[in-house]
Amino acid sequence: MLRVDRLRHVYLKGTPMEHTALIDVSFDLAPGECVAVVGVSGSGKSTLSRIVAGLLAPTGGKVWLDGRDLTAPPTLGAWGRRFKAFVRWLLGVFDPRRWLARRHWTLQRSTRPPRPAPTPPSRPVMLAFQNPEDQFFTTCVMEEIAVGLVPILPPGVGGNGVSIRELLAAPPPAVLEALRLVELDPARYGARDPFTLSGGEQRRLALAVLLARRPRVLVLDEPSAGLDDPGRARLYACIERVRREQQTAVLIVSHDLEEVAAIAERVIVLADGRVAAAGQTAQILADAPLLQRAGLAAPPLVRLHQELATRGFALGGEWLDVEAAAAALVPALPRSAPGKGAANA
Repeated sequence: MLRVDRLRHVYLKGTPMEHTALIDVSFDLAPGECVAVVGVSGSGKSTLSRIVAGLLAPTGGKVWLDGRDLTAPPTLGAWGRRFKAFVRWLLGVFDPRRWLARRHWTLQRSTRPPRPAPTPPSRPVMLAFQNPEDQFFTTCVMEEIAVGLVPILPPGVGGNGVSIRELLAAPPPAVLEALRLVELDPARYGARDPFTLSGGEQRRLALAVLLARRPRVLVLDEPSAGLDDPGRARLYACIERVRREQQTAVLIVSHDLEEVAAIAERVIVLADGRVAAAGQTAQILADAPLLQRAGLAAPPLVRLHQELATRGFALGGEWLDVEAAAAALVPALPRSAPGKGAANA
């Protein structure tokens, strides 16, 4: 289980431009669960996602995964950078080679064969930035996924240390599994240039790049931004498959409440860096005053449900999708008697 414990973060602390982004944010995320963090721009969503992914060191608080501390270590401050610069200058002035030469010692290159490059350490939490397709840099879908499984290799070499042709002939199992999870057929898409794919296919490829590393937690920043309805539906189906088959926890960072209603089980509302509310998706999205105080508007179906209730049509159900709304509306519609319409004609 992922546990975020009282996270606090202050940008440019101790300066006139000091800004507090997060104040005592805490929540849990169970395996296979999908939780959405919503809020307006500047509420602290992006800061929270980077801290959870280990890309930003918080001012205070911890991030735990099954009892293991995943909090990023603090970076060097101004005095730390100055000290490192002083050490580099000192080594340049007092060159160790000169000191060894006075004692008739010399430095020679080792004749030992170079050690094989180690496999990158597993990252249990991985983050997909908004518009992740902007970060593609290879010319082959298969290589784009496989290159993250091994250390950096020379140009023209595939992601598993062999040529791209050999990579396509015998792709690693992790690459094939990632392509299956995002519904990209290796025979059809494996050799294609990522930049020739459609917007929805590029977004699913970006998800496959992360899935090949077998993360325990996925942090997705505005995952469906810019996609049409069919592209969104297919991406949501892939996320659901990953949760169900691999028990991967998913943290969605978004201001699109329609997206949240489609895939999230719980919602955390951030306002001015604090947790304004947290609860089940239907409960949070149905609370129009709460969302309004946080600067958000409820999804259209929820607003329609509330408007009908104010006009005396109390219809049940959780109107988070069109199917649920139709199931509540159809029985309440008036039915004309058989043949009445024909008689009037």
